[in-house]
Amino acid sequence: EQVLRELMRIYTHLPEDRFEPVLDTGLKTMLAIRKLTKGGQSWFYIANPGYWHVSGTVTLNAGGPVLDLVSGKKIAGSGKGTLPVKLAPFDMKAYKVPSCSLEILSYTTDPITKAELSHMTDIMKRVEELIADPEIRVVLSADDRTFMQDVIAKARRSIARGEYAMA
Repeated sequence: EQVLRELMRIYTHLPEDRFEPVLDTGLKTMLAIRKLTKGGQSWFYIANPGYWHVSGTVTLNAGGPVLDLVSGKKIAGSGKGTLPVKLAPFDMKAYKVPSCSLEILSYTTDPITKAELSHMTDIMKRVEELIADPEIRVVLSADDRTFMQDVIAKARRSIARGEYAMA
């Protein structure tokens, strides 16, 4: 409940309008960055769509001071700068810029930790073991086994491409 409470605390401060995807970010990129410009102001948020910690940076040309949306605290000055990103699983940070010229130029993400990657692959191994277990095979239909094997294969391909949220 606390995780959801914190997310909603941020989310409810965002304007009730459609935010546009930035730099084609989302499930394939470990960060989802969205932006809205309206009435001479800009808002953007950075979300972690996955079940692991994400660290990295977002480089932007702000056109005005970058303010934490909830606290109003100045995070960065006008002009080009790089914001550090540190997000817990399914976490989000949101910002406001009193300018309509905000440009989000690029982002970086660090690799997930070996422990988190191991956790993901261990889950897939356990599911494969369950599918192969003779007692479980009797309970699962052939379609169910095929579905689960396909999901695991897709997850392995996503991990190989670094698309962890897709796994």
